[in-house]
Amino acid sequence: MNFDLIIVDDDELFLILNKRELIKSGFHLEPKSFLDANSALDYLKSSDQTGKKVLVFLDINMPGLDGWGFLRHLRDMNLSSNIKNIIVTSSTDPKDQNLAKEFPEIIGFLEKPLDKTMLLNLQEEANFLSFLSD
Repeated sequence: MNFDLIIVDDDELFLILNKRELIKSGFHLEPKSFLDANSALDYLKSSDQTGKKVLVFLDINMPGLDGWGFLRHLRDMNLSSNIKNIIVTSSTDPKDQNLAKEFPEIIGFLEKPLDKTMLLNLQEEANFLSFLSD
């Protein structure tokens, strides 16, 4: 793969299901997973991601640091240039979809749980293709 993939979700069941679907579908063979946003931020800060593309499948409704806070921290730490995010949520609130439009680093918005069709469609979307080619 020419990018790293991490999954951030506080629900362990969805974390397992989504990771399995990403691997099974061939979307990514070695996704890393985190049960909270702070652990994912720590990983991104400590790992050498210089010049490496990272795609984050991000839940937004999490205790403590939520997905929106995670995105703001990425900006504050100047880590957002090579990192793109796909929101993966059970929220059907239009406010969340509208707020996502305010973050250019968000390139997709999907409902839980992931499935093969979703991932195939994502791979054909212009935002994802642009992420791969940048």
